[in-house]
Order: sequence, then C-alpha cells, then structure tokens
Amino acid sequence: MDLLRCNQGHYFDASVYPSCPFCSGQGPSSGVTQHINNPSPVNDIPKTQHTASNVPNGASDIPVTRALNTNGTPSRGEKTVGIIKAKTGIDPVVGWLVCVEGASKGQDYQIMSGQNTIGRGQTNISIKGDDSISREKHAVIIYDPKHNRFFIQGGDGRDLIYINDAPVLAVTELHAYDAIEIGKSRLLFIPFCGEEFKWD
Repeated sequence: MDLLRCNQGHYFDASVYPSCPFCSGQGPSSGVTQHINNPSPVNDIPKTQHTASNVPNGASDIPVTRALNTNGTPSRGEKTVGIIKAKTGIDPVVGWLVCVEGASKGQDYQIMSGQNTIGRGQTNISIKGDDSISREKHAVIIYDPKHNRFFIQGGDGRDLIYINDAPVLAVTELHAYDAIEIGKSRLLFIPFCGEEFKWD
C-alpha cells in the first residue's frame, strides 16, 4: 500500500487511486466505511434500504434502540412487572407486617409479591421514626409466588435483624405470627397468601 496525503489533508492509497479520491469525488463519501486494503468505488457498494413500502405491514427488521435515563437505566415507562401482576393485571397484597413495639406501634405495612425492602427512607416498607433502622435496605422480605412461601434476609443494614429472638444470618423462611426485630421496632408477620389462599 502506498499511502499519500493530498494538499487538503486526506490520506489515500496511491496504488489504487492516481489522485485523491476525496477531492475528485470518486472516493468513499461521508458515512460509508470501506476496507482499506480492498477499496471499491462508492457506486459498487450495495445498499439495502428498509422502507415501509418494501417491508411487509410497514414493519422493519432494523433493531430499535430504546433511550435510557442518564444513569443507564430504562425510563420510568418501562417498570418491571411482577409475576402476579403480569398474570392477573393487579399487584395485590400477599401479607402484612404490623408494628407492635417501637415508634410506629400500631402501623401496618403491606407486603407485595417478590422482594420488599425494609428501611426508613423511600423503600417498599418504610418504617418512620426509628433511626436505628438503615435508610435504604436494612432487610428484605420475599414472597415467592411460585412456591407460595415467605422469606426474610438481612440487607445492607449495620445491625442484625432477629426472628423470634434468633439472629437472621441467612435467608430464613417466615411463618405466621413470627416476630421480627429490626432496629428498635418489633413487627409481627401476618401472611395473606398460604395454604388457604393464593392469587392466580
């Protein structure tokens, strides 16, 4: 390959072109990629166009790229849909936590299908007034709709959580009226779904 640079600053292969193909209009145009070792004139490059007139039903087989938020996540319009909601069209309650000791005594919290984060900030289950509970994800309560079972696991909280006074060190199955200690709060677990009922 005999690489030369013309007066306009374009590089070209002098063994293929007698003069700069860009300046003379015979070389590749903007936006068209060519292999450097096997250049061919622009006229010889086949172009496939997909238009509504030559694609059935106006559809195109060109992949569509969806815009993401600035942090790289899908936009709000593309929220994840839970399994029960996908089947039934609703996102029903599957159980409750009821605070029996602590700043939120008497307050109930709905448990939905899937993972429910517990914290004192903007979480699924937000326990206000107990500053010993982590803001984001002190613990997670999980309802498994496939097996109709409930579980709890520790989250990113500094302090442990307890079930019936035993520390939760791994994913632990929950049973009706288990006492959950998180921070300075004590909550009772009340399942709605179980052997007697399940959302279909």
